[in-house]
Amino acid sequence: MISKVERVVPEPDAASLSYVRSTTSRSLVDKMPLLDPTAREESQRFIERVFASATADRPRILAFSGADTGVGCTFVATSIARTLAENEDSRVCLLDGDMRSSSSASSWLLETREVPNSSIGFEPIQVGERLWFQSCRFAFRSDVQQFDQEKLAALLIALKSEFDYVIVDTAPIMRYTETTLISRLVDGLVIVVEAYSSRRHVVRKVAEYLTGTRITCLGAILNNRTFPIPSLFYDRL
Repeated sequence: MISKVERVVPEPDAASLSYVRSTTSRSLVDKMPLLDPTAREESQRFIERVFASATADRPRILAFSGADTGVGCTFVATSIARTLAENEDSRVCLLDGDMRSSSSASSWLLETREVPNSSIGFEPIQVGERLWFQSCRFAFRSDVQQFDQEKLAALLIALKSEFDYVIVDTAPIMRYTETTLISRLVDGLVIVVEAYSSRRHVVRKVAEYLTGTRITCLGAILNNRTFPIPSLFYDRL
């Protein structure tokens, strides 16, 4: 069951929001690889279920976190961000909030590592007609291995005012505490589980952990499944 929780978001300094600006890299736009048809189809199914509501409280900032490492969370988040930008007359930002993985959102998005990680603040880079990329690197404190909460909250507020949707790729929530911080600041969290790979006891621990947190978990995505799911079950999700 999905329940709304109160999120404590510190008010950002008004001056910090003025740093928001969008730049366009034509070389990056040209390098956008084609999206796999299966990934697009599954992403579209997710979008229709989660974002189709016309109500004011529909989620606009979603975080994606793997139940464990290596489950394809970055691929799922990137595919959904790209499909959302292709199918909707909306501005979408893919936010890289995983400071632990060498397989960053930029490498999945563009098959390149040329997307710069801004160290000074908010600088969304346009990588598609309606798709932008932003890193959280500048808000991450390497000395304590955690995000600066005020900078992170200010970033999310600024992106929400700049874009219609923000998709956040994060590190596995049970391994790194910074993902819990991000998840408390967004509209909802989606857990990514890999078929035939994710261990049941690990997934159960994630579910138990989320029960005791101030996090709105919208559900889970089963990645890399090779079997069809009957529409009857989809209707119950």
